Amino acid sequence: MNVLSKFESFMTSLVEGSFGRVFRTRLQPVELKRKLERHMEDHLLILGEGRRQAHNFYEVALSQKDYDGLSTWRGLIPELQQYLIDVARERGYTLSTRPVVKLHVDPHVVVGNLHIESSLVDSHHPAQDANAAQAVASSGEPMHTVTIDVSAGFQQALQEAARLRSPAQPQSPAAPFAPSPGAPQPWAQGPIAYPPQAAPAPPMPQAVLRLRRRSGQAGAEQVYRLEREVTQIGRHVSNDIVVNDRRVSRHHAQVRFENGRFVIYDLGSLNGIGINHTTVRQHTLRDGDLVSVGSYDFIFHQRR
Repeated sequence: MNVLSKFESFMTSLVEGSFGRVFRTRLQPVELKRKLERHMEDHLLILGEGRRQAHNFYEVALSQKDYDGLSTWRGLIPELQQYLIDVARERGYTLSTRPVVKLHVDPHVVVGNLHIESSLVDSHHPAQDANAAQAVASSGEPMHTVTIDVSAGFQQALQEAARLRSPAQPQSPAAPFAPSPGAPQPWAQGPIAYPPQAAPAPPMPQAVLRLRRRSGQAGAEQVYRLEREVTQIGRHVSNDIVVNDRRVSRHHAQVRFENGRFVIYDLGSLNGIGINHTTVRQHTLRDGDLVSVGSYDFIFHQRR
């Protein structure tokens, strides 16, 4: 983490710790989800080609009172684990297996607080942590890569393109061949012509988001190239485009390349995104569009 991220984590722990000691309120499942989500974000491993690996084993220490209260929620653990999967899928993180969440009582944790320890566990190498490895191994099928969901239509188009890219196989000589009466003999017309291999998908067009400084905003002009199928925008340092504005969510928006076009999606932020001075939740970008995220304006340019 950089200095800004460390300072933010310090202030969060200071405020949450002080309020926890003063009010001593019982921990709610929604708070546990948020803290697990934040912990996942803050402990990502950066891999090659910009991929981000999330931990898959989370151990949560609770007070006895909070542990007893949460134990009354049926299906809480599977819900927490599915929530982490949804976060990883939404933000394009990689998970090596289904995440495992374990809760236990720690007498040193006060009511309303918690402590999370996480790690990246390989179930095939139990020597590193036998208990964690066993829990991960029994968690279900591996999830070698968790990526952003695409629409059903786009997914079907991808599968169809993959099928067309595979050349058709000729019929086995041993298979029976019974042409209908009067049909022309295929061998009398030369080699059989199989469907041609489909042309590869066109490359992603050149596109950028150019930061346009508002009046009073200092700094040099910045240009962000959209060279990946998914570009993350938000306040957290793990984003591709980091917007340092408290009105911007930690993970605010995504620009996705879909069906030959760039589409921007709001990720459930509080203030949304602005397109040409109109607040939207989703928009297909066109050359010259003004994209506003918090107090920052970007101009979208695409070369045809």
